[in-house]
Amino acid sequence: ENYKFKSVSQEKRYKPILDKIYNAKVGDILDNDVIYQYVEFLTDSADKYEESFVDGDLGERIDKYDKFILKLIPIDKINIDEFYLYQIDVDNYGIMYNKTKTYPPIVLETDFTIIDGTHRANALHNYGVKDILAFVGIDNDNN
Repeated sequence: ENYKFKSVSQEKRYKPILDKIYNAKVGDILDNDVIYQYVEFLTDSADKYEESFVDGDLGERIDKYDKFILKLIPIDKINIDEFYLYQIDVDNYGIMYNKTKTYPPIVLETDFTIIDGTHRANALHNYGVKDILAFVGIDNDNN
């Protein structure tokens, strides 16, 4: 809940989504649209990533799953080196984590490939966090 909204309309649109995200407990299952809007908010808030949502395959990778389950995943099971990193963002997430001991959960595919959260995962790894909160896609044929 450390988010700053750019506008009243952004707050009105995303606050209910963020409330669902931050009130979720391990084992809770959230619908695709909640995760989609959560990632949309995160990429929209960090201006340099907007294109990754619009031009990249971020939305398509989320849409592979109808539902996501919140799990605590051992960080060593996640490939945290998959994407290019902006070191300043890793450092900023690290500073935020060091101050609050909280972080926005990352989003993973069923095989623990990162959909969203490479910078957060790297920051947490740097701080020695062993397990990371992640929304993991649930295979649609297992619903």
